[in-house]
Amino acid sequence: MTIRDDGPGFPPGLLARLGEPYVSGRSAAAREAAGNMGLGLFIAQTLLERSGGQVSYANPRSGGAAVAVRWKKPTFTV
Repeated sequence: MTIRDDGPGFPPGLLARLGEPYVSGRSAAAREAAGNMGLGLFIAQTLLERSGGQVSYANPRSGGAAVAVRWKKPTFTV
């Protein structure tokens, strides 16, 4: 599953760190004023990984941002 938008994309300096706790593209003052700590993406990624998913982030050449979640096809033995 890939989710894309047509905004400015992820800040290049944060792209490699997305999914880590306390990482945000907002300034410290903006985070404090809004009352957030940069944990939402970390929590979402952790839950997806616990379900067997792999999460990746990118800035496509066509613009915007993209988040891909992939799960391996389950194999069952009887």
